[in-house]
Amino acid sequence: RSGSAGDGIGLGLAIVDRACKLLDHPLNLHSTVGRGTSFTVGLPLATAADLPATVTPEVERIGTSEIAGDRIALLVENDEELRRAVALLLERRGIDVLEAASGEEAQDLLREIGIAPDYYLIDQQLGSGMTGVETARALHRTHGARPTRIITADRSAETLNAAVAAGLEVMFKPLDINALEDFLWQEVASDLRPGD
Repeated sequence: RSGSAGDGIGLGLAIVDRACKLLDHPLNLHSTVGRGTSFTVGLPLATAADLPATVTPEVERIGTSEIAGDRIALLVENDEELRRAVALLLERRGIDVLEAASGEEAQDLLREIGIAPDYYLIDQQLGSGMTGVETARALHRTHGARPTRIITADRSAETLNAAVAAGLEVMFKPLDINALEDFLWQEVASDLRPGD
């Protein structure tokens, strides 16, 4: 489920579905042609005796299987073929992907849908607009800090210094799939760690 600014991407329902899965509430749909569609969310009645005991969550890594937790990533990459390839890779791991070709488009998209993703993956060279580091800074200011990686083939001191000055880590092209998975799993594990 990917989208770009201006597309009807149906993310409203995706967000509701995500919340229902996290809360373990059933989401149902009833539709009648020509009359309309209704959605219902099931909320169980509970007493204190029904509350579950605290369970220590465990994160189990299974290679190319889905990442634990239903996550959304913002992927900003001006190379359309590479953007689609990375988006498909993420989607195969159970991550919903929002796609943008520039920092400006990314800002417009998040403003339009009104949500902040769980991850930012941002190419450094985005054409004539903002750089990846500038895009990350702008997104962090507007939507709050999120786990972020600057993606680049440029290993120059200038690019590395810009990322370091912004407190951002760099992931070099060609992308190492294991490094990408490590980044995604590290954030899931930190969210599920007891006491955090």
